[in-house]
Amino acid sequence: MPLTLATLSGVSRYFKTMVDAYRQAANQAGHDPANLPIATTTILYVAENSQDAQNEFYPHMNHVYRTMRGMNFPKHQFLQSTNIEDALMVGSPQLVIEKILRQHELFGHQRVLLEMDLGGVPYDKLERNIELVATHIAPAIRKYTGKA
Repeated sequence: MPLTLATLSGVSRYFKTMVDAYRQAANQAGHDPANLPIATTTILYVAENSQDAQNEFYPHMNHVYRTMRGMNFPKHQFLQSTNIEDALMVGSPQLVIEKILRQHELFGHQRVLLEMDLGGVPYDKLERNIELVATHIAPAIRKYTGKA
């Protein structure tokens, strides 16, 4: 069975233990771990610069968190999203590229699933996110990983 990691927030390297355990279990069961695909899934909000991305997206992330958990999304935790080590994909196109590539170095995954329509993001902002992924982020990831 393939593995899909929900890398929603927190330090990306913490998720590596799950990938390692998955590959070890596969190997012990007689499967070649190199033949078992891994995907990550995360929340993405991208803007021309990381500060704008944080300012624009926090109200939406907070709304969802408050609705689901009855409390605010911790602001100090959200502010870590501009750190390349943080799994939450909020930032400039270049920062998101660096984060995805950092996770690729850690996990060796083949697919990234991005949740963009979260918490009432306005359509024009969602459209801009899709455009930035299609024109900047995806081509850079493909170039680095050699995947067409």
